Amino acid sequence: MKKYMTACMLLCALVVLHAQSISKEFVFVEGGTFRMGSNVKDDFGAAPVHNVTLSSFFMCVHEVTQMEYQSVMGENPSFFTGGSQPVDCVTWYNAVEYCNKRSVAEGFTPCYKKKADGTYTCDFASDGYRLPTEAEWEYAAKGGKKNAASNYSGGNDIDEVAWHYDNSDDQTHEVMTKESNALGLYDMSGNVHEWCWDGYAAYTAESQTNPTGALNADNYVVRGGSCFSSALGCRVAMRVSLSPTDSDHVGFRVVRTRLTPLVAKTPLKAVKSKSVQGFDKSKYKEVSLQEADKTVAASVAKGTQSELYNTVFFKSKCHLIENGEIFFNVFADCTNMVGIWLCEEMQNSTVPLFAPLIIYYHYYDSTQPDSPGIMLDGWEIVDQERFVGQSYFAADNLKIRSAPSLNAEKVGVLYIDNAATVLEVGEKTTIDGISSVWVKIHADGGKEGWCFAGYLTDSTVNQ
Repeated sequence: MKKYMTACMLLCALVVLHAQSISKEFVFVEGGTFRMGSNVKDDFGAAPVHNVTLSSFFMCVHEVTQMEYQSVMGENPSFFTGGSQPVDCVTWYNAVEYCNKRSVAEGFTPCYKKKADGTYTCDFASDGYRLPTEAEWEYAAKGGKKNAASNYSGGNDIDEVAWHYDNSDDQTHEVMTKESNALGLYDMSGNVHEWCWDGYAAYTAESQTNPTGALNADNYVVRGGSCFSSALGCRVAMRVSLSPTDSDHVGFRVVRTRLTPLVAKTPLKAVKSKSVQGFDKSKYKEVSLQEADKTVAASVAKGTQSELYNTVFFKSKCHLIENGEIFFNVFADCTNMVGIWLCEEMQNSTVPLFAPLIIYYHYYDSTQPDSPGIMLDGWEIVDQERFVGQSYFAADNLKIRSAPSLNAEKVGVLYIDNAATVLEVGEKTTIDGISSVWVKIHADGGKEGWCFAGYLTDSTVNQ
């Protein structure tokens, strides 16, 4: 059990670095390549079919509701009123403004920037809310990598998955009252038309990667059909072109490129050590903590460890567990914790907990012949952009559950050394004496669910 203790510390950082709450109403749409469009004659504007490759993103499972829109914009333009019904009568400009205002209100970086001429640009790397591109919309509507070919999003029986002309009584309905598609997305067909970011343009046969459509076009794309649309108008490949000032029966849903903000990297703390004159980085050999430990163990076995003292200098990647007044406790993946003493100038350091580091250190005589001490001479934060959207390996066989609870149904297993992508961070918990968090994962085998983060690591156990 002890050899896995370091793994639990890694994912504890999720709580610290990902303080913003992640909406449980977003699903992870894993990127991939798909065939966009349709050669069916009735799918207006959808030909020719062409290959599109997309990066991963997160999409809200439902259309923006009137309650959500009112809370951000201070008004409800909808013709059909009801807090849980999708907002309608929204222009493309309204939707873009909503995304920016909601991003600011929740502490995220807005994606859209308005230029002097009234047009907009989009920063797709931002962590704020935005409209899906047309390609993202269609890929998600088709189920992403879980693509099951169907006429409508979620199946071929339109009455099961959509509010449309023949079953809606000519009005919108509460979101998520029909069946979802394979990704857990609701109302991608029917209820209200949904704005996309793209200006409308004819398809071409060329393959594309992360297309964003025409910029500042006269007309923009809406997809999905509405409660007034025929079955034909609700097909997943059907395209509609509207002026950005049109709004009849039109709403939208939001996506986010990332659920965690970009974090600036912290520069090297150029701290001089009393033990290492001048702190010359060039004299430090890069090794893993495991390799350094083996080097010392071999010297101890030969009785030559004194040759290491103040003469052999290492640098290693690790994570900070504990920041004491005169020591660091750090770990490298799949190794036990290592205590490192701080030289005088390094004491009372402000290195943040759980920070991924490169440490510069050397060994010294600790008065225990078989246990040389480790002195820290300098450090560098190398990356704080981690966790959500990142892949980790299982350090033991992990049960995947339907909810973040030991009592929840088991839906699969993440086997040791198999990889999974973290989608969402849940509550803190302690299992087997290890304190960590629940995380929602997407396993390489396709399973999604919740598992305990205490046995996840970012390298394989048996390497």
